[in-house]
Amino acid sequence: MKMTPDQLKGEIAAIVDTTFAQEIIDSYLEMQQRYHAGDWMPAELDGGKFCEAVARAYYQLDTGTITHKDLPGDIIKSLNDKVKVPPTHTLPLKDRDHFCRVLETTYKFRSDRGVAHVSATYNANHLDATFVIANVKWLFAEFLRLGWKKDRNEVAEIIEAIVQLEHPLIHELDGRPLVLSNSFNAAEEVLVLLQHSPGGCLTRTQLKDYHQKSTSAVNKAINDLSVSRDIRLNGLGDVFITPLGEKRIREVINTKAPSTVGIKGKP
Repeated sequence: MKMTPDQLKGEIAAIVDTTFAQEIIDSYLEMQQRYHAGDWMPAELDGGKFCEAVARAYYQLDTGTITHKDLPGDIIKSLNDKVKVPPTHTLPLKDRDHFCRVLETTYKFRSDRGVAHVSATYNANHLDATFVIANVKWLFAEFLRLGWKKDRNEVAEIIEAIVQLEHPLIHELDGRPLVLSNSFNAAEEVLVLLQHSPGGCLTRTQLKDYHQKSTSAVNKAINDLSVSRDIRLNGLGDVFITPLGEKRIREVINTKAPSTVGIKGKP
């Protein structure tokens, strides 16, 4: 099941406050995009924004109460009944306990490491950002699992599908995309262009027009990608990226983008 970010916002807004839906998706997408570009500090900073949004959304899901001011620490106390007047819960105790443990660890970690404050001794780094990213993804999936009551695997697929990984890799001018990295081979550049395009689809003519390699190189890339099932062609010759191609995009960006685009440690 594939959804656009706007579609997922609509789904979440049907469960909790619209503001929470907006903040959850926007902060999650931003931190994923910047992380995959090797830009560690924004990934960690947006982890804090995400934690605040998902904590408030989870609290509403559990208690039916909307709060736009309470921080994760106060929400955790309420969810764990460590307040004078505990709320009435709809979510099971074990689910609340697990969620609160991960939420507290993530929120405090990125603050304690100095990324949320001016620090002369700390620089955002890959390992810390990876830790925050992994925890945030789990929090997101757990919230959707409980709110939607969907299977974990389906939730995980939806979360993966909404991440638009082209953020620092594509520049558009007058509607024409340009892949900014010089490190991709012809097939990889085809996949990046397709991932960026609406519906994951471009015509052969568009690919040749936007691509920085020769026409023969693009034709060979399309043939090779079709054989590996990273792309599919319809009867009109339009080129579509497949889930295998999207998976390869993630691998390409993870291994190549950090050394070619993005500025590590700077928002």
